[in-house]
Amino acid sequence: PSGAILAEDALKTPADAQKLLVSCYDVLANLYDGKVQNINELMGDNLAEPNGLDFNAIYNRETNFFTPTTNGVYGDFYYAVYRCNSLLKNFDLIEGLTAEERTRMEAEAKFIRAFCHWGVVKLYAQPYGATPTNNHLGIIIRSEASNEPLPRNTVAEVYAFILSDLAFAIENLPTSNGNYANKDAATALMGMVYFQMNDFQNAVNYINQVVVNYPMSDTLDRFPDNPGVNPEII
Repeated sequence: PSGAILAEDALKTPADAQKLLVSCYDVLANLYDGKVQNINELMGDNLAEPNGLDFNAIYNRETNFFTPTTNGVYGDFYYAVYRCNSLLKNFDLIEGLTAEERTRMEAEAKFIRAFCHWGVVKLYAQPYGATPTNNHLGIIIRSEASNEPLPRNTVAEVYAFILSDLAFAIENLPTSNGNYANKDAATALMGMVYFQMNDFQNAVNYINQVVVNYPMSDTLDRFPDNPGVNPEII
């Protein structure tokens, strides 16, 4: 089609691959700039019923195919997943990519893919533990770059997929990676996922590996006069 860009034209150099990877973070940044938090609050029990049909639908659990807020968030999570899978699929097209760069990018892509699946399953399925074996329907697992309609996987299968991606990320992410995902970020996320699974021992084990590296700030001021990097931020 006119305007379409083939993978072999878009992904030629390590810089091209890095741009695709950064675009996945870009989707997440927009999702967690209030959209995801908003839906979570609307589905909680700390708000009066809002005004507006869209927010009312979320609040009353009456969303459908035409509810733009929920559909937008759901779709954006999978946009990031699709981009991650596109990168994972096309490493062989990239000339001059070192083994170290490839491993790091693959680990980052799987970190983001796990993060996205976790974000979707928390919002669009009953929680882990809702059934004894967690065989209740969860969400679609997207492990390949495809638009093919797929059936929903069970919650148990979704969490197993998330844990597998995070295990790879923990093993292969660098300890320092600028503004992007590093080993501590993946380890912390693994702890959060286990907490959501009510596996508190594993949650403590993973979180304890991280918190010792990040001293608590000596102020409760969210807006200091001389803002810098908060030492608590992972």
